[in-house]
Amino acid sequence: MAKIEQTLIARYAFDALTPKDTILKLFVNNAYLGQGDSGPIYGFEQAAHYHFQKEFAAFRWEEYLSLIAMIRAPNAFHYMNKPNANRLRVARIKKMLSGEYVPKDNSDQFYDRE
Repeated sequence: MAKIEQTLIARYAFDALTPKDTILKLFVNNAYLGQGDSGPIYGFEQAAHYHFQKEFAAFRWEEYLSLIAMIRAPNAFHYMNKPNANRLRVARIKKMLSGEYVPKDNSDQFYDRE
C-alpha cells in the first residue's frame, strides 16, 4: 500500500499542471515522521497527535520546525530522543528561512559547516 501511495504522490508532484498547494498537502499528509507505538507515523497531523498530543493547527512555530527538522532522518533528528540534534537542525533551518544561508543544492546536508 505504501508503494502505491508513493507512486501516486510522485505522479502528482511531478505533474507540471498540479498546483503547488496540492503538492504541499500531499507531502504534509504523507511525510514519514518516525515510528510510533502501533507503526509508522505519516503526515504532520498524525505526528502532532503522537508526539505532542495536540492538533497540528494548534502548533507553535517551534513545534512545527521541530517536525520539519525530522523529515530528512526522523530517528537522527527526533525532537525527544535526540533533542540536541533536533535543536541544531532547527537553528540551521531558521538560518535558511531568514536568508542567512542559501543551500548549494537540495542535498546540501552540511550547511551549518561553512
